[in-house]
Amino acid sequence: MVIENFAEVISLLIAICAGIAAIAGIIMLSAFFQNKLKNLFDDVNYFIFFFLVSGYFLYSLGEVAFYLGTWIFGSEARISISDVYWTGGIILLIISFLTLAITLLRRNPDPRKLMALILVGGGLLLLVSLLIFSSSAPPNTSFFIYFYPLSDAIIIGLALSAILFPRQLGAFHTPLLFFFIASSIFLIADTMYSFDAIKGTLLFNTLGQYFYLFAYALSAIAFITMRFQTHTLSLNRN
Repeated sequence: MVIENFAEVISLLIAICAGIAAIAGIIMLSAFFQNKLKNLFDDVNYFIFFFLVSGYFLYSLGEVAFYLGTWIFGSEARISISDVYWTGGIILLIISFLTLAITLLRRNPDPRKLMALILVGGGLLLLVSLLIFSSSAPPNTSFFIYFYPLSDAIIIGLALSAILFPRQLGAFHTPLLFFFIASSIFLIADTMYSFDAIKGTLLFNTLGQYFYLFAYALSAIAFITMRFQTHTLSLNRN
């Protein structure tokens, strides 16, 4: 009973942090449709940041949906609407960070930084693959058990460009740094969850929940920081 109560409490805290992040994401998305904010970006950068914000918003929305489905409605389905939100978020983030990496490298050619992106992304994919494919999974294991951590590795490999080009990103470097760290924590949490699901254990269950909590809290901070930065830049432009 104590374990069940703890699981429900930590899940509620995760959902609250994800809910705050989702609300902050909605505010940020609404700002993207304001003419004043559009003037802060050229066409490519507007596309990058709009998709990035949309991706993390869907991520947060998926967590809220997961909590409602699991703890409020008692759903035990292996695949739910939350998987749709998470998958949509992953696709948008990969597109966003891929475009960001290509744009930064085209404008600031540097073979060493390109090699860093390839080595980090490839290394993470290899490491995650070794962990989650180290043994055969139970029957009817969901495709998403493999999809989420592998996608996280790709996102981090591409998002590293936000760390390698701080001067070029200017005021947006800080929120992108927060998003990068949040994605790194999501990778750790998703890998722990997948490892336990494949091995049939609860070895990382509690620790993984703390990682999810921290990741969504950091996502909320990133959204808020980005909104302050865009607001300040908008005022300066005027």
